[in-house]
Amino acid sequence: MLIMKVIIPVLIYLFFFISCSNNRESSDTGLSIIEVNDVTTSGKQYEGTFESADDGSSLNIEKLDSLTVKVSIGLFRLTDIEDGVGELTNGHIKFRATDAAGNPIGGTIGIDGDDAILTFTESTWEYIPSGTTFHFVRKSGFCDSL
Repeated sequence: MLIMKVIIPVLIYLFFFISCSNNRESSDTGLSIIEVNDVTTSGKQYEGTFESADDGSSLNIEKLDSLTVKVSIGLFRLTDIEDGVGELTNGHIKFRATDAAGNPIGGTIGIDGDDAILTFTESTWEYIPSGTTFHFVRKSGFCDSL
């Protein structure tokens, strides 16, 4: 029973992580390994579903066109933000959406391989003040372009 519940999922995760890690390119700048002038071909690395290991919160990024992405955020016991639209600028995503109270909310998302850092830079909502940061790990997406 232990093998089915623990060991096999760990082995599957490790296999996926190692196979994706072998395709990564290094970056001197930490977060953000995409060149803005090459968003069309490299933009796939931003797409995917990311999840927080802490509480299962999720971040989904879907490419709309060469510079625009749809951003959906599910923060455990806080909120769901489904209407986010972001632009790829200066090696990160800058997005705007509507919070649970109907007010504008926005932030940035930096991607480094399979890690995503979400930072809210504009917020009037007391539960997510400006400067709040969340860490996510890629659950699915395009690891072949990393």
